Amino acid sequence: NHKHLANHLLSEYGVPVPKALFVPRDDFKNGKVDFSMLSYPVVAKPNANTGGGTDVFCNIQNQAMLMQYLSEAFKQYKEIIIEKFHRDLKSYRVLVFYGQVLGVVERSPAKIIGDGVNSVRALVEKENNTRRQMGKEVTLKAILLNEEACIILKDQCLDLESIPAKGQVVKLCYTSNSGRGGTMKTANSEICEANKRLAKKAAKILNLNLVGFDFLCEDISIPLDKKTGVILEANHSPDISINESPTSG
Repeated sequence: NHKHLANHLLSEYGVPVPKALFVPRDDFKNGKVDFSMLSYPVVAKPNANTGGGTDVFCNIQNQAMLMQYLSEAFKQYKEIIIEKFHRDLKSYRVLVFYGQVLGVVERSPAKIIGDGVNSVRALVEKENNTRRQMGKEVTLKAILLNEEACIILKDQCLDLESIPAKGQVVKLCYTSNSGRGGTMKTANSEICEANKRLAKKAAKILNLNLVGFDFLCEDISIPLDKKTGVILEANHSPDISINESPTSG
């Protein structure tokens, strides 16, 4: 339950993980943190005691935005991790149980499809009604229209009242967690043997019998290295419903 130390340990054994700046609350308040090493955009997230992408803030564009996030986050959390924001990579959850890879799902961030009639806000409401029905079988929560959603809409030259064209895909979140509106599809047959070995090695390093690794890479069928992606983190108490009942597959 200490993401930064877990990733540091994995890195010591050659497992590709994100470079990170670890920020304790007291160091931040006393001005002891050197932010000059950061290259924007970045991702900031709590170091411990969260799940499902809670309070993860992606695509932080500058130091002013980062300071605003940290000031709010430290009202609740003792430690924050700041990492490079990786764009245009696929997200996978690889489930390892007692040294065996039991399942792989590809996870996609929250999105809606335009119909040329309804606004973004109305389309999200319709999608959330559908998700409430599906949520009886799988951990699937509502799409959130929060600050991050507004930022990613702005990147697409849209806002909540815009009417997307018919068939237009509108992204609403950077993280792919089901608890933040993401969807999952089975990718059990796609993972290559090298990535299976990497996941099992990482589980052994951390001494975890049950763990879900978040792979961020171009394709899970291509061996992961520092050039093609990273293991974002290890989830020591993973939600296995996304493997049992994905939204597709």
